[in-house]
Amino acid sequence: MSENRTAIASLFDFKLKAFVTPKALRFFYAFIVILLSLFALGATVILLFNSDFGSQRILYIILIVPAYFLYLLIIRIWFEYLTVIFKIHENTSILAERREA
Repeated sequence: MSENRTAIASLFDFKLKAFVTPKALRFFYAFIVILLSLFALGATVILLFNSDFGSQRILYIILIVPAYFLYLLIIRIWFEYLTVIFKIHENTSILAERREA
């Protein structure tokens, strides 16, 4: 039955047999990617139209792209790590159930 639970029903599982995190990971990853993209775009626009940075703004604009992809890579690795932890739990549970039967 725990496989058929919705995310809302999992929130009220006081025995903690159903995990909410794997269901929420996709949402959080998409949310963080959108925020990071908006931040990079906003920083680029600010640097393009703000003359306070002088000649250094070209350097900053060039550095935004690798910084964006580096942060995106770090975030992706972290979310994949969390997903692998939950997959290990699922597979270990299946093996334990087979052994008991």
